[in-house]
Amino acid sequence: MPIKSPQLDDLRFRPLFEQLRRQIPMYAPEWTDHNESDPGITLLQLFAHLGEQIGYRLNRLPEKAYIEMLKLIGVRLRPAEAARTTIALLLGKPELSTAVTAPAGATIKARGKPSTFELDAPVNVVPGQVAALVSTLSADLRDLAAGTGAPDPGATAAAYLETRFSLAWDGKQPKLKDWPQQPVPLFARPAEAGHDHLWIALAFNPAANAGFLGQRVTLTVQLDDDEQPDPRALADCSAPEISPLAAAGVAYTFYRPPRPGQPTGAWLPLPIIADTTDGWTRSGQVRFDVPTTLGPIPDGEWQDPRAVAPKTMEQICAEATGTGTPMPAPIRHPLIGAIKNPVSGVSSVVPISGWIAVHFTQRSSRFSLRALTFNAGPATNAATVTNQLLGRGTGLSDQTAQLPHGNVLTGTLELAVEDPVDLQLHRWSEVADFDAAGGDDRVYLLDPEAGIVYFGDGVRGRVPASTRRIVALRYRHGGGKDAEVPAGEVNQPQSLPSAIQDAVNIVAARGGKDAETLDQAKRRAPSALRTRSRAVTADDFEVIASETPGVRIARALAVPLRRPLVVGGEDALGLDVDTVASGAVSVVVVPDEPGPTPTAPESVLRTVCRHLDRHRLITTELYVVPAQYVRLFDVEVILVAKPGWSQVNVRDSVSARLERSFHVLTGGPDGKGTSFGAVIHHSELVAEVMRSDGVERVEQLEAWFDGAAPAPAGEEPPMRWRVERTVPRRLTGCPTSPEDTTALTLFADENVFVDASTLNVIVRD
Repeated sequence: MPIKSPQLDDLRFRPLFEQLRRQIPMYAPEWTDHNESDPGITLLQLFAHLGEQIGYRLNRLPEKAYIEMLKLIGVRLRPAEAARTTIALLLGKPELSTAVTAPAGATIKARGKPSTFELDAPVNVVPGQVAALVSTLSADLRDLAAGTGAPDPGATAAAYLETRFSLAWDGKQPKLKDWPQQPVPLFARPAEAGHDHLWIALAFNPAANAGFLGQRVTLTVQLDDDEQPDPRALADCSAPEISPLAAAGVAYTFYRPPRPGQPTGAWLPLPIIADTTDGWTRSGQVRFDVPTTLGPIPDGEWQDPRAVAPKTMEQICAEATGTGTPMPAPIRHPLIGAIKNPVSGVSSVVPISGWIAVHFTQRSSRFSLRALTFNAGPATNAATVTNQLLGRGTGLSDQTAQLPHGNVLTGTLELAVEDPVDLQLHRWSEVADFDAAGGDDRVYLLDPEAGIVYFGDGVRGRVPASTRRIVALRYRHGGGKDAEVPAGEVNQPQSLPSAIQDAVNIVAARGGKDAETLDQAKRRAPSALRTRSRAVTADDFEVIASETPGVRIARALAVPLRRPLVVGGEDALGLDVDTVASGAVSVVVVPDEPGPTPTAPESVLRTVCRHLDRHRLITTELYVVPAQYVRLFDVEVILVAKPGWSQVNVRDSVSARLERSFHVLTGGPDGKGTSFGAVIHHSELVAEVMRSDGVERVEQLEAWFDGAAPAPAGEEPPMRWRVERTVPRRLTGCPTSPEDTTALTLFADENVFVDASTLNVIVRD
């Protein structure tokens, strides 16, 4: 809805006068002449007039003046923002399919929610899909001994293949549609440390007119690591963008079957048009033209690591009498018979349509895949409306037209107005204001939150002619926080071509925001005027980071003159708080997510980084980093409870109070989050326990703190933060050893949380 001026009082002359006249019989029954000529009636009219003036002045109080100022400077309520994701479209039998187009606007519904997502653009679905994934030590999939050595006579098949071959995915488990929730690990086992070659088995339709061979395709690589919270992650906004033309750290090849007269096929270089994966270290896309000669590996080219010739009669007799040397058992190529979902129509011991290889030259770690697909496209939680009549023009200045739906997505409204001369619909353009518009310019303003279209006055902006149609040719509306769902949850296709068997979101749907309220707009206005869309001061960086589109950032903290910590040439945990870095700014961001330690994954950091990069000064060295956390654990409280409170109820009350009061989003005196870099005294914990319902008196309190996430006993913590917090220390009111302290001093990028699972509340009588 648009910003409306509040009516603090509705005093008006006529209603007020009538109300006063109705009171006459109650307070002056002897007064019987209520005509206009009566002097008493004249006095009532005077009082009603004065009352109306009082009401008028009451409505001019600062609240109304503030809102009028917002309207004057052009502050409008922001519309809801739509959650966005990427959808992978999966074929049942790609080898039997042909290319098909999934149209823009095709819908996929989220499981268990009313949220529906639309494809933002048409997706050309090619009949090609990943059928298996293999990693090897050898640079030739056909011969595992090539360059790695033949097996020793006494080596078993399992021992020999352990370090030379791994079937990372057999084509069946998990199913392709389950990858987003069950990522496929690559190079995960210690025995695979030397594997530098990834072989991608493909299932595709080899027919020339099927739409795969010879086509330009985009292979979407979605890493699970990009979407996982990582306290080591950072985004360097000053670093140059990765060139999509250079495939750093990797080389691509494909298998070409033997031509007539050739004994074997060959692995040939695969020309890459663009590669944004930075050597498969981040999610991205690999774009190339599918070679027309791509095909399967013939049976005769699969080399067994140990092929044993048929036994001679002498060998058989020697073995029978125990006088000969036993022949070693054969070791067959492990791919033969290992593909669990063979490609139809491929008569081979390894039924695969074709192979593409990724050869790593700088691989340093393992990673997991959420998706590896040729058929993926962006989708938005929105609904598309077309050809909607909004009304007819009046010929007057400053006309408005109301869209049936508010929360219009930015840049999606296509508006047309009927021309009074040729009676045809002509498109009008959206502008930010009418300042530069002429009297004949077909332009309009849009309030996307309210869905109101504003037209000019004939001097700045053309006026829709009388009785002429105003038509919304197309627009998209929607949005809201409720549409955010994890990866793998948008999986119910509703209007896709029948050839597409499944659809699933390969990244979490993020960026959904509810429409702005009036109070939020009032709080935003001063910062909007201060920043003026440029990041100079620390406050500027924090405000602009918090407003990053596409993600929900609950808090942002700009730490000037500090860079991320580097130890031994490698990125470490947290900021380097001891070294002054002139011209550097590190922005710590906290996503709007549940849990005690909301941590932004690398993909969110890069999104914020790209947004800030458009607003920073060119000389600013800018980094975006996640928050570091300190855990308060083994909190032991000895207290006296109020009458009627059991130990269980008191413990629940204390636990809820501590978790809420020492939290990055809900802690602090104002409930907006514990301050970064704060000093937390032992007495503050005591005070919060005292404020808990059911607590009469606190007799003793002790706690420990470190930099590790909670974990079951005996297990490694799933996450660790700054190395300074490796050794636990005790927070107490009476220190008795060097490890004890009365206050916890947080670093500039640190916040705190309470591990309630270790809370121990002892209630004394």
